[in-house]
Amino acid sequence: MSRIAFDRVVKRYGPHAALRSLSLDVAEGEFLSLLGPSGCGKTTALRLVAGFVTPSEGTIAIDGRDMAGVPPQRRDIGMVFQDYALFPHLTVAENVAFGLRERRQRAAAIAARVAELLALVQLPDLGGRYPAELSGGQQQRVALARALAFRPKLLLMDEPLGALDLKLREHMQVEIRRIQRSLGITTVYVTHDQGEAMAMSDRIAVMNRGRLEQLGPPEEIYERPQSRFVAAFVGKVSFLPVRVIGREGDHVRVAWAGVPLAAMPSGALPPAGAAMLVAVRPEAFVLQPEAAPADPELNALAGLVVERVYAGNLVHATVRLDGGATVVVETAADDALARDGTRVRVAWRAAKTMLLAAEDEKEAP
Repeated sequence: MSRIAFDRVVKRYGPHAALRSLSLDVAEGEFLSLLGPSGCGKTTALRLVAGFVTPSEGTIAIDGRDMAGVPPQRRDIGMVFQDYALFPHLTVAENVAFGLRERRQRAAAIAARVAELLALVQLPDLGGRYPAELSGGQQQRVALARALAFRPKLLLMDEPLGALDLKLREHMQVEIRRIQRSLGITTVYVTHDQGEAMAMSDRIAVMNRGRLEQLGPPEEIYERPQSRFVAAFVGKVSFLPVRVIGREGDHVRVAWAGVPLAAMPSGALPPAGAAMLVAVRPEAFVLQPEAAPADPELNALAGLVVERVYAGNLVHATVRLDGGATVVVETAADDALARDGTRVRVAWRAAKTMLLAAEDEKEAP
């Protein structure tokens, strides 16, 4: 299986830099997602690996071989596009067989491989149909089978589930991951959907404005983001601007609106007085009665519930804190404290309190 190495890769289109000094390794057999908003450079990175465009600076190597000057058809790569790009005039079996015929393989070997792949993607009886006769999910599976037909070393997927409805998209996430694991094929997957990346990936590369913001396993990206952008892009989060007071045991003491809070440092202790951000996920908050006894093990801030959004077994309660900021609390649908107009105390543990650098003076308290 393949290993990919980006080494200080830059891609410019005129004065615009779509990628800015990207250095990134993809391990053998890994499922790596490139995650970020539109225009962040993730599809450009994928197209560079495929050979559809060439770097302005830097190198891309596959299995230690520099890909400079190597055309796409000689890179041993399978590709699945967002629109599937199936040939409408060919049957399912003929679409899957297309690359094998181009490589002049024998008819019997082609037929056996097509049957094997249609079974793998759970479409064994649809080989005689045309793309127009298939659902979106079925077309996506055919595109995946076609990309895998010639046993590529590397699989590239560019937002392949974007056109599917939610239920089908969730089902196909499981299917793609099952197939990838069964084959052990190195896979680079482009998406703007953080839930999709979290569900499918071994590691996630979060990108922003052509740069790599953070690289790591899904749990690390979600629980220990290294910047405000990553914290906000990967899941819901509430921010509070704070000033550093000092260190107390394993915690950093900070202050928001005059109230001391405890947070977990992600690196070196910032100096006293430094402007920082506290970031907390909605599921980390707990609503308490305002008059309940204080727990010294918890951070706590008083406020008023100003909005309640029903989400099935959960509700998202927006609480306007007495200091002026708002936070969103995820709680049970039957939580009586989550009603509009209720005075509450919002409590959470220091271990669930992320401390991030403030990005400009406007974020300083």
